[in-house]
Amino acid sequence: HKLLGELGQPRACLFSKLISQDPLKQHQVATTALAVAARMKAKGVPLVLMYSDHHAAEPGVAADLMRDLLRLADLTVFPSRSLQTMTQASGYCQSEQTVIEDVCLLPAQPFRPLAADETLQLIWFGHSSNAGYLVDQLPLLLQAKVAQPVQLTVLTEAALLPKLKPLLQQQPTPKNWRYRLKAWDPHNQPAQLADELNNAHVCWLPSNPQNPRKAGASHNRLVDAIRAGCLTLASPMPSYLELQDLALLGNNMGVLLEQAVQGYAPLTETLSSQREEQLERFSPLHNLQCWKRTLKGLIQAPPSRTG
Repeated sequence: HKLLGELGQPRACLFSKLISQDPLKQHQVATTALAVAARMKAKGVPLVLMYSDHHAAEPGVAADLMRDLLRLADLTVFPSRSLQTMTQASGYCQSEQTVIEDVCLLPAQPFRPLAADETLQLIWFGHSSNAGYLVDQLPLLLQAKVAQPVQLTVLTEAALLPKLKPLLQQQPTPKNWRYRLKAWDPHNQPAQLADELNNAHVCWLPSNPQNPRKAGASHNRLVDAIRAGCLTLASPMPSYLELQDLALLGNNMGVLLEQAVQGYAPLTETLSSQREEQLERFSPLHNLQCWKRTLKGLIQAPPSRTG
């Protein structure tokens, strides 16, 4: 709370990722965030909300905070057009809006060759909020007719791994499959993610386009995987469909995995020739230009826009 006395007179105030799984901390975060917003409004400082998940569609303290900030913000920045459309339809977003897609910080890597007798290195990575899709859709993936050995690496928060391990062990798993659980290292990013993706042939990103919370998801996980040299299987999320030429999208993950293995060489050869141009919009330079343009426009706006 000492922060309130140290705010000064900035040219803009950005809000982002104000979510906690701890109910007490969430109340504290909401109280502080709204106090900062009020102080900034009183000073005539424009408020920018980086709205990356559709929390406003849910019940609870975090959702109340997001609804308040959507109404208070002078500018709302979305990571995808699908999330912008959903939020507009909710009626909460009354500010000016723009889309700045998530930046990809991983260096481009070649796709690894895959021999017929080699262990297929498959990876799933993500936040705990996506783990339910891994568990729910794993049975479909395991139905894939793949003769060679398969290792599925699961990269997520350390606290989640003890809960995931028995769920994976309970799955009827073919003898040629095995699991490797790896804890996300928050102090070694993006290097750890890059290393894990570089060691994989195929990345698997299941989700649910019908879930309001996830339907507006950004491109970031898909873009990271493709750029790191993984042939990627994913659910047909609206943002992923914009890059459908660079991935295998669908709902039957077992069929997609069979397609990936059977056509691995020609598919990765095509991707190698196409991905650079299509992923340019996620480059650090393009992202920087978008933010510079957006923030300059915001602080140069007439007072009526921020008052």
